[in-house]
Amino acid sequence: AVEEVESIQMLQQNKVKMNKLAELDEQSKQLTSHIEDHYNIKRDPEQILNATSTLAQKAAMRDPEDKAKGQYFLAGTGVETNKTAEHLSNIKDLKIHEPTQMVSEIDIDKFIQREHENIITSAIEEAKRETEEEFTRAHTHRMNCDWEQGVYSRETILSYFSQGSNSSWKRKRSNELVLAGNTRKKPRTPANHHHYPRTNHLGSEPDRDQKRFMYGSIVEQFFNSSYSFGLISRFKEIYSHSQIRENDQQIFASFIDSWSIIEIMAQEDTNEYHIQPGKFEESTLIEETHSTIRQRKLFLFGGINFLEQQYYNFMVNSNRITNHPTETAISFAKTVVPRNMDHTWGAIYYCFRSGDINGAINLAIQNEEDKVAGFLKLYKKYQQKGEFIPEQELEPIKQHFQGLYESSVYEFVLVNVLGKCNHRVPLKKFPPPWTVNDYMWFNLHMISNVSESSNNDSGQTLTDFQNSLLELGPRFFNPEDNKPLLFFQILLLSQQFENAIDYLNSISQFPVESFHFSLSLYFYGMLRQPNPGSVDHPIFGDYRGYPYFDYVRYVRQYASSFNDPLSSLVYLETIRNEDLKKEAIIELMLRTAQYDPILRKLGETGIKNDIAHQAGIEAQKNGRTREAIYLFKQAKNIEKVMNIMNKKLGGLLTIDTHEREEYVRLAVEIRDEYDASISEGKKQLQELIYLAYFFEAYHKGRYAEAFDRIRELKLVPLDQSEVDEKEKQFKNWGEQVRRNFAEILLATMSCIMHVINPRDHNDKRKDSLKKTAKAILPFSTMVRFRLPADVHQELLRMELKISNM
Repeated sequence: AVEEVESIQMLQQNKVKMNKLAELDEQSKQLTSHIEDHYNIKRDPEQILNATSTLAQKAAMRDPEDKAKGQYFLAGTGVETNKTAEHLSNIKDLKIHEPTQMVSEIDIDKFIQREHENIITSAIEEAKRETEEEFTRAHTHRMNCDWEQGVYSRETILSYFSQGSNSSWKRKRSNELVLAGNTRKKPRTPANHHHYPRTNHLGSEPDRDQKRFMYGSIVEQFFNSSYSFGLISRFKEIYSHSQIRENDQQIFASFIDSWSIIEIMAQEDTNEYHIQPGKFEESTLIEETHSTIRQRKLFLFGGINFLEQQYYNFMVNSNRITNHPTETAISFAKTVVPRNMDHTWGAIYYCFRSGDINGAINLAIQNEEDKVAGFLKLYKKYQQKGEFIPEQELEPIKQHFQGLYESSVYEFVLVNVLGKCNHRVPLKKFPPPWTVNDYMWFNLHMISNVSESSNNDSGQTLTDFQNSLLELGPRFFNPEDNKPLLFFQILLLSQQFENAIDYLNSISQFPVESFHFSLSLYFYGMLRQPNPGSVDHPIFGDYRGYPYFDYVRYVRQYASSFNDPLSSLVYLETIRNEDLKKEAIIELMLRTAQYDPILRKLGETGIKNDIAHQAGIEAQKNGRTREAIYLFKQAKNIEKVMNIMNKKLGGLLTIDTHEREEYVRLAVEIRDEYDASISEGKKQLQELIYLAYFFEAYHKGRYAEAFDRIRELKLVPLDQSEVDEKEKQFKNWGEQVRRNFAEILLATMSCIMHVINPRDHNDKRKDSLKKTAKAILPFSTMVRFRLPADVHQELLRMELKISNM
């Protein structure tokens, strides 16, 4: 019953409100019916009332799930929502508007006309609120999309803290991907779900913090020194010179090998390397060019070179012979080749397998295997050029290969590799033990095309090999799950750098390494980036059938994990695209509000002014006026500083608050700082400072002082003889002065009323004040500025009262 009574009362109140709105609306329309061009309200009062109620109900996200998602994203940026909510609940209501004194004598028709203007304003405000609601809806939708895209990353993070859980490498792929401008079957992204157990190698937080510090120091030194040393080689030294715990030996060795792969591919391992950002960027282009193919071949030979160096080290460690590569291969062959087999082909093969081409040629000549020696010389000739042996020159090798099925497995594999004859041979035709590294070495040698796929049965293309590796997945190469970095190395060797970073990033124990591998690949231009014009794309995905990994988003995520903004800045400066770099640095500045240290650091790079200017624009858009003023000052944009200060101070002139006092002090500092500057903005700022002093004295009841201030400002006429002159000068006053013109006139009249003392026998002083009041009235009607009707009425009432005093 109580609820019914309350409901009836609410309906009655709404009805009364609607009737009042309808009445005001009708009267205002009648009053403005003679005006040709005026705004029409397109909603009736009932619609306005209903819309207002609806907006009030949708003031915030009420779905607990949406709130939880929002809190998760805020926590990712360092915002503690619980403390923020507690802080907001303790904020007391502030009095920010001075109550307006009602006018006792007023023209009701003019009043209703003004109410009509207020209704128009309300309609505009309603449209603004609807826009905000639409933004909230779109923002929630976008947040949910990001949530879905980041589900896997959060799962891997949570798995790190969950006992006994497994991390996984998950990527969905359609059978056929069709994107703009190109159709490409079998996009080179993982198709299956590959699972491996959670390990604790290098996983403790102290180790992780130490690694972040060591990597960060190297990155800062590298970029501050203008690339004076090899970045990848210095990263590798972290694991070469660190104290290794027994449980971590395998992981450390795997990371050293992984860094070595990239070091060789990027040609950083040579004594005369040339450090150049993005020097291999053409290798990531979708459009095939001669340079693109050339660079991919260099990567291919670099991978082969790594596998051969690694095998040589293996032979040395097995036989303890380091004096000569050929002697090492011969000794190793005597150890591993069965006694019933000829050691000669074994020695030639192991020379070739360990990269000793000259040793293999010499052994073939010594054993009168001249034909194979000729094949080896042909291979050496084109290898030194970084090219494949032409197809027509491979024919003799392939013909020789046809008769080798019953020969030594060592000769069979050697000739097969030299002629790229057949990559689909049974495992029994390979020399034991046949490891994953041997498998990669053999298949990289068998690649005959680094561009598009082909149906050539005698060779394989790079694309075909990459797709076959993805189809097999990490479980195939590491069934015991004891080598978490093995598949990462396989992806690197097959030039699948984007997939490699995504795979390593999926292992929760190695977030620091994952990022710095991506940094190294990105620095040299080996990591394909998304289309610059695309938006709302995942951090790892496909563009026209080719995988990409968005380093810019990755580095912004990694940089946001630092508490020190300068540490974050070090990484953001690794972004090569200047526009994206500035955008990221501006976001960092606005998020941390650490403007001064960041700008001091940027002062050394030559982009300080530009970033400060752009950050000032963003701060101004977000209503952070003080910060915008500071940033524009740092950007040396004096006129912008003046404009913002004038606009802000103009909005606070008539409001008696502590905020106005603070901005007046700031305005005085700015005026004094730019004392030598002569500009329109500074002139307006000086006017507003004087007006602020006037209103301060007026609000404090110091009416005589206030009147002296306005008289010194020479804004209003002191008698009838100055009316015409002041009317002409009015157009020279700044916009903010004109905006507050009505309040200035009313306050001036009020000061005169309080200054005149009826008992004062100084007739000359009283006459002077009355003349000023009498001059203000025609002045208010002559200036080309539309004053509200009630202001004219109030001025007239006050002038009549003054004249009778």
